Amino acid sequence: MGVPKKKRSKSRQRSRQGQQKLSLPSIAYCPQCKASLLSHFACPECSYYKGKQEVIIQDKKEKEDKKEDKREDKKEKRKERKKEKKKEDKKEKKKEKG
Repeated sequence: MGVPKKKRSKSRQRSRQGQQKLSLPSIAYCPQCKASLLSHFACPECSYYKGKQEVIIQDKKEKEDKKEDKREDKKEKRKERKKEKKKEDKKEKKKEKG
């Protein structure tokens, strides 16, 4: 590992550290709806990017409905699996007894 030969003075250290700073993000405006957005990102309001609609915007209700449908489907599948397991267990018990 490299070891410095001489101590860096406070002024040299601070002048070097003064260059290390964060810059503000560049803000652009959407040509479609004039909303402010980060450059090279799709517009959060109308979802246009480079003159094309890239993302299809869905209402919150639609998203929630889809999630609920998926949950219900999963619940139904679980119930079916449980029923099938019970049937298999009953068959196995009958074979053991008989």
